[in-house]
Amino acid sequence: MIVDTRFERDTERWKLALRPYGQLERYTDARLSHTDQEALDATATWLETERTSLSLHALLQDASTLYSELTGTGIIHLGQRRRDENVDGTWAFQENERWTLELGGSHDSSAYHGAVASTLSNYRQTSGTAAENFTCTEQLVFSLNASAGDAHTAGAEQSTHFQSLGVGFQWHPSERLSVQGSGGTSRQTSGSFSSTTVIGALSLSYATELSTFALSAQRQMQPSGFGIFTQVDQATLSWTHDLAPRLSFGSEAQVYRDTSAFRSPFISFTFADRTYSEAHLRLNWQQTATWTLALQLLYDRADSPRSLLLPAGQQAHGWQVSLQSAWAPLGANLTR
Repeated sequence: MIVDTRFERDTERWKLALRPYGQLERYTDARLSHTDQEALDATATWLETERTSLSLHALLQDASTLYSELTGTGIIHLGQRRRDENVDGTWAFQENERWTLELGGSHDSSAYHGAVASTLSNYRQTSGTAAENFTCTEQLVFSLNASAGDAHTAGAEQSTHFQSLGVGFQWHPSERLSVQGSGGTSRQTSGSFSSTTVIGALSLSYATELSTFALSAQRQMQPSGFGIFTQVDQATLSWTHDLAPRLSFGSEAQVYRDTSAFRSPFISFTFADRTYSEAHLRLNWQQTATWTLALQLLYDRADSPRSLLLPAGQQAHGWQVSLQSAWAPLGANLTR
């Protein structure tokens, strides 16, 4: 069972949003621990003046490693959980009609807890960002961005320092087509190890009267419970089509590949590259204005190649057929 809610309050200068959500999951086998997930997501935006604004965001989440590590380290223990505490903020200043300056900072902390012993370690990350946006036309925007920070793993002798520099664009040639992209380099340094990686993202979405198509791909560097930075390559392809006024069909495929940012015999022994993929087909029927029924077929697969620690490698795959019912009440406005 999944519960996902959202509360908002808007004024001329303030916008507040609060999103509590959670997932309740139980197994018929009593030997398997619960794999619940709970989170609270909050965002506040303040328009200081006509040209400046401040945005603050906070996330508190506690989830089973079945979800927190599935697309990262791949180390899953049903009796262990990860608690994430994230805070970030952005200050924007519109210098003129074409130029906008954005300054931001973030602090992320992840801690593992539970009865099961694990090779994963707690870690935290602090970073600062700066971006300059240039509005070329109403349809085209360019940006130049830079970031720097430090990531520390509990019990590790060395912290990892990182810096990145990149460019980006947003292009909306029509109401139906949208293209966004970014590219740059990221450098990580931890003791005697250092690496420079090409990072970036590209997304495309196109909509017609009956269909919506979206394609995205990205590469990013992020800390992990392994104590080293991980290169995460992700690609997503989705398509939805309205078959009738109340009937729609949707499909989506996702692939995640994780690779260590550093190369050494010791890291290759403890960290094997991992690939996780998932695909589903979904048929939705809008029964009423608030109730939706769905029939879904899902397939997922996880692969770890051969390594000194896993001579034969590891593979796991599964499929699932589910009948789902969702209730989404109509939005309500409370004013005074």
